[in-house]
Amino acid sequence: MNFDSLEFLFCFLPITLIFFWYFIKIKKENFAIFTIIICSLFFYAWFELKFLPIIIFSILFNYFYSRLFSNTKIKSKKKILVFGIFINIFILLIFKYSNFVIININHFVDNNFILLNLIFPLALSFYTLQQITFLVDSYQNHGIKVSLKKYFLYVSFFPQLIAGPIVLFNQINNQWDNILKSEKILENFYKGLFFIAIGLFKKVVISQKLSIIANLGFDNYENISLVSSWISSICFTLQFYFDFSAYSDIAIGLALLFNIKLPINFNSPLKSYSVQEFWTRWHITLSNFINFYMFIPALRLFNNLTLIKTVFSIIIIMTIIGFWHGPSYNYIIFGLLHGIALAINTVLKNKNITLIPFKNTFSNKFLCWLITFLFINYTFIFFRSETLLQSLSMSGALFGENSFFESDLLIEYIKNSLTPKIILFSFFLIFLKNSSEIVNNLKINVKNSILLSSLFLIITYVIMYNSEVLNKFIYFNF
Repeated sequence: MNFDSLEFLFCFLPITLIFFWYFIKIKKENFAIFTIIICSLFFYAWFELKFLPIIIFSILFNYFYSRLFSNTKIKSKKKILVFGIFINIFILLIFKYSNFVIININHFVDNNFILLNLIFPLALSFYTLQQITFLVDSYQNHGIKVSLKKYFLYVSFFPQLIAGPIVLFNQINNQWDNILKSEKILENFYKGLFFIAIGLFKKVVISQKLSIIANLGFDNYENISLVSSWISSICFTLQFYFDFSAYSDIAIGLALLFNIKLPINFNSPLKSYSVQEFWTRWHITLSNFINFYMFIPALRLFNNLTLIKTVFSIIIIMTIIGFWHGPSYNYIIFGLLHGIALAINTVLKNKNITLIPFKNTFSNKFLCWLITFLFINYTFIFFRSETLLQSLSMSGALFGENSFFESDLLIEYIKNSLTPKIILFSFFLIFLKNSSEIVNNLKINVKNSILLSSLFLIITYVIMYNSEVLNKFIYFNF
């Protein structure tokens, strides 16, 4: 039951909202909370029922384990924290990386270990990270007082359950206690609908079309020309941005329907002038997790912190984050490349060195943007490719390893469709105001209401009458 499905938009969501706000209105807050918990678990089970016990076990384990930090008699709380994090990561490793480890071991030993072939539970990576933040915060605050139902709600809240944003407990807990105290319930509901409409438009109109071109290029990577490789790779970069930011927009919008504000996850990342800036704008909640729960603790391990140690930490942590995305050398390379780029940014900034030759401000900015965009576009090839061979072939084609131009399925599709206009339109959009900048300044009036209605009509029409199967959100794979 994807966010862009009719059963979600016109059945699940209205029913959930009606019951929730009814119980809120009659001052049955506990019933309202249980309504969301039950609906969230139903939403999760809709994808794969057999994964439901895993998320329930994870929630129960982390809740009761976190209560150990409030026990003043326990002295070795740091060891308890490390063991709790280990259990969470171990579960993630078993389900997500067991086959990868076995395959690599089989390359170096005579024994042929049998693959486990475990199915990866949906959203395991995201709710694992979220619960690790809760354990760390509980350790630092000597325990966090929270009921089991509120913790269940914190982890399972369906708008952000599958692919984020990664929410910290203190960002959302007080909001549930003050839902009716807010004077902006109607305004938040209105803005929530706009976030959802913009997100759905990004997904079903823009990202869906871009995915066709990207797939045509990547699926025919063996002899792809330079021109086709650039077109398909840029289309994937744009598709990836519009797809993932679409999910985040919808998640933020859905939460606002319940008068809950989730943190922003994208802030026009493709406008960035450096890789360092890119990671402050792209998947912001993951970047914050990396910074506060990985990078800063890693730096504290050094007695005498130096620039070399800082750079080393950046590269290692980004490589780990790349590997977190999936059991593939492509993701490791993706993380490593970004780690190296961030390390270079850090060194240049520390030494106050600039590599841009132009003195003109516009020329400086344009060249910085172009270098950053080309680097991001190149690294996303490793993110998109299914095999290392595919990513290397696409990379080689970008630099002219094959022919410069050759008519293929991608070129023929572009010739006979509106694709060029969609590519230009989507490229144009990344330089305009982003969803948050647009929605936060919206007023409730007739003009905006007509626009909102029009967006939903277009989206509904596309979903109902689209001859092509809508792709699931890219981050559902992680």
